[in-house]
Amino acid sequence: MYQSTRQFAHPHCVVCGANSSGGLGIQFRPVSETAVEAIVQCDERWQGYPDMLHGGVICMMLDGVMTNCIFATGVTAVTADMNVRFLHPVASSGSITLKANISDSSSMLYYLEAELLQDGKTKARATARFVKRATKVDPTADRLKQR
Repeated sequence: MYQSTRQFAHPHCVVCGANSSGGLGIQFRPVSETAVEAIVQCDERWQGYPDMLHGGVICMMLDGVMTNCIFATGVTAVTADMNVRFLHPVASSGSITLKANISDSSSMLYYLEAELLQDGKTKARATARFVKRATKVDPTADRLKQR
């Protein structure tokens, strides 16, 4: 369910899209029905201040991990609002771990939490609300179809 939802709903995503040249190319994996994670090798091109990952890239990664968390349920949704807390600088070298989980949901809203870890330490956290889109993936048709 996760792969078909992500592939058909987000093929050109700058964070996770397989067809996004120059994107981050992050490959998320479901760890449960309501959680995903990824291990990412940082790239020096993603820095803001010397040797530090740019805050905008951190936000993009946190938004991406939460979006992919919703994909794991077979649903597509868009970010309504997101709050990011930067706890410590993130080195632009080495690897990071991204984790997200759905903390609550209703018929149209999803509430998510995410974190970015480096060397076992939480460097940034995010919470967000996502609004369900009016489309659902039909893996047999290889396209999005209206509900």
